[in-house]
Amino acid sequence: MIKVGLIPLDSRPCNTSWIVSLARIAKMEIVMYPRSACGNLFTGANIDLIMPWLKENIAQMQYLIISTDGLCYGGLIQARKAQIDLEKVIKQLEVIKELKKQYPALKIYVFDTIMRTAITTFDDESHQYYQAMNEFARLKGAYYFFHQEEDLAKLKKLEETIPERILGTYLRARKTKLFLNKYFLSLVKDKVLDKMILLQEDSSPYGIQAIDQVEIKEQMEKDHLTDQVEFYNGTDEGAAVLLARIINEEYHLAPTAYLLVPTPKILDKCHLFEDRPFSENLLKMLETIGIKLVDDLDKASFVLAIFAEEQNHSLELNEYIEVPINRDESYLAYIKKLNGLIKQKPVLLVDLFFPNGGSFELLNDIDYRNLLGYSAWNTSSNALGSALCNAMAYLANPKSPANQAFLKERIMDDCIYQYIVRRKVSKILYEQKCSVFNLQDATPLATAEIAKMIHQYDYMIDYTPYQFCLPWRRMFEIEIKVEE
Repeated sequence: MIKVGLIPLDSRPCNTSWIVSLARIAKMEIVMYPRSACGNLFTGANIDLIMPWLKENIAQMQYLIISTDGLCYGGLIQARKAQIDLEKVIKQLEVIKELKKQYPALKIYVFDTIMRTAITTFDDESHQYYQAMNEFARLKGAYYFFHQEEDLAKLKKLEETIPERILGTYLRARKTKLFLNKYFLSLVKDKVLDKMILLQEDSSPYGIQAIDQVEIKEQMEKDHLTDQVEFYNGTDEGAAVLLARIINEEYHLAPTAYLLVPTPKILDKCHLFEDRPFSENLLKMLETIGIKLVDDLDKASFVLAIFAEEQNHSLELNEYIEVPINRDESYLAYIKKLNGLIKQKPVLLVDLFFPNGGSFELLNDIDYRNLLGYSAWNTSSNALGSALCNAMAYLANPKSPANQAFLKERIMDDCIYQYIVRRKVSKILYEQKCSVFNLQDATPLATAEIAKMIHQYDYMIDYTPYQFCLPWRRMFEIEIKVEE
């Protein structure tokens, strides 16, 4: 059995248990740095323990997937806080060079991130400055590229308003992150790393992150790395995309996908939290994995069905307000064709109608029980990346009962919890003055309210038993495990 090592981004399910499940579908084994030792919302992994673990386990691995943020900072959240001894981290990274020499057959794949525009919401205070920091990041990029004096005046005013402990931490974290971005590019140049994807975390066009991108692209061009390093939007799906590439390589799948969209215009727009047309992210991800798009349905390994509307939609996360689909002729034609294709081919549905959840209305219009896979979580690139890994795992082992369990988990998590339950329970918590960002003593209350609501929708997965928990004791993510 192929064994794939994994140093996760952090302990969230999308970075740990999902990867284990997807590998299991494909009859592979993940040798993972212990999840219990990985970073969480407030405490990062102890990076001093990662290298000893790797040395102890590396001999059994054929591949190694590394999150640079998990390895260098102890987690994604910690990478945004500038709490790092850079000299110590570089010494740690030198060990990677030694291990590559010792195990030259080992393929090392990494995913790195360019720091996002927004700050992390840890508590009510950070939530208070969230919008101001977003505006600062937008104006910083806009002034850099367009030199409008009006933007400069607004920037100076924001700098006077935002506390130094927030703004200073943010800027120091960006500087350190950019240094490490360039360091990992040098490891690709030196052939220490076999593959690298550089992912732009949550952003918007011409934000502050675009300034960092200028320097990164200059180094990529100088070192002739533009064909070796893929660069696009995303983050939390990084391990899944690299696992998808590994599955493709090991099973020699040569996968082909038939793309189904309600209108090509959804590919041309920038989706929320992203800074480039979605088509660019799609094509880069397909290229990374090794999937080719085909126009002939008969030649397709699977159907990649993507749903969105021309206009971007967002969710009110603290109150349940329905976001209806425009049920025009185009939508009805899309649904008719989608249901027809489900009867003919393996169909992967990626619902990008809005971020942070899937449309309950869309699911009820289609034969979702017979999908190959379903994805609708977080950003568009997040949802797409994990879904494509699901497709590769399915193609490697189409009869795996674990695939059906994973589909049911995504239905209950991405749609039922994120779109309905999370928002209803968040409203209850706000009314009781409980923080949804850090539940603490309110965790039992939140869990009880979730249980009351989520089980009302058990019919969606034919009453298959499952367990759930709030792994980071916040409302943002849930972990659902369905019995096979």
